[in-house]
Amino acid sequence: MKAIFINAADRKVEEIEIENDLHAFYDKIGCRVVQLVSYKDENLVCDEECRLKDWTAGFQLADWRITGNAILVADDEEGEFTDTKMTAEAIAEKVRFFGREENLGKPHMSIYAF
Repeated sequence: MKAIFINAADRKVEEIEIENDLHAFYDKIGCRVVQLVSYKDENLVCDEECRLKDWTAGFQLADWRITGNAILVADDEEGEFTDTKMTAEAIAEKVRFFGREENLGKPHMSIYAF
């Protein structure tokens, strides 16, 4: 399927073809667990554990500040991933990379007992 890969480490935004398989997303992003972030009716698939790792790069897209890499895909009525309707060029214009010259901040984690 057509997707947009936001490569924070190399500071690139590019269109890719990716198999609609969770392990393909893990491999491309470089993670073990993903989370979905909503962006303009599409899904930004990113590393759920990113702030707990030693990432040295990330990006900001709209109000979202993401540490690590991400993949942008759309979804259908059943919630299955489908081809993105956006272009890499349009996303590249909106992404601001950070990390090497900017402190990513310490991981923040809260534990709640019920």
